Amino acid sequence: MITIKLIYHKQVMLPKLIKYRLLMGLLLVFKMPVAAAQSDDGDVYYGARPTSKCFMEIPLEEGEDSLKEAKTSIQEKQQQYAREADVELIRGKLPRDKEEPPENYFWKIFFQNRSAGKVSIDLTDLPPLGRQPTIQIFLNKQAQGRHIGRIAYERACRLSHYDVVYASMRRNNIPSFKAASAAGFRELKNAAFKQCVMKWVRRR
Repeated sequence: MITIKLIYHKQVMLPKLIKYRLLMGLLLVFKMPVAAAQSDDGDVYYGARPTSKCFMEIPLEEGEDSLKEAKTSIQEKQQQYAREADVELIRGKLPRDKEEPPENYFWKIFFQNRSAGKVSIDLTDLPPLGRQPTIQIFLNKQAQGRHIGRIAYERACRLSHYDVVYASMRRNNIPSFKAASAAGFRELKNAAFKQCVMKWVRRR
């Protein structure tokens, strides 16, 4: 019988559930059986005889239920993420103060045939770069956290005629930063920028 042991430092105490999931994940990957044993001082541990008194007690039956719940939670979250086919950009009418393409673009975002937000590309002043095509995206609250933004970012840039598109956002706007990064934008480092500025370049 092959057994494994999980020994952790006394000062590094992870939550019990995380430690359990780590152990059970290893068991699933390597398909190793776990043998229960008992130390000299009566503490129960699983695996080979520990070299430290820092070992943990894991009820296997309770742990299996927790592992199933964790798998279910991950699967449900993955199903919530948008796929390319789920997202549609439909050209919308620009405000009167903005010129029609090729300078400015506006699309309504639909996710599974439901309104999810809007995205636009406009020529705007972006100091110190001057007048540049800049993309802005707004998502409804229900559409956030589903990877819709990253799909809309990239698709809008590709639908435009611009080979280079910029995105400007607050530095603490982590969701927009992650979405733009996933869409191919890269951050530009410049002390003159008051906000986070990112750049997308069309691939030939």
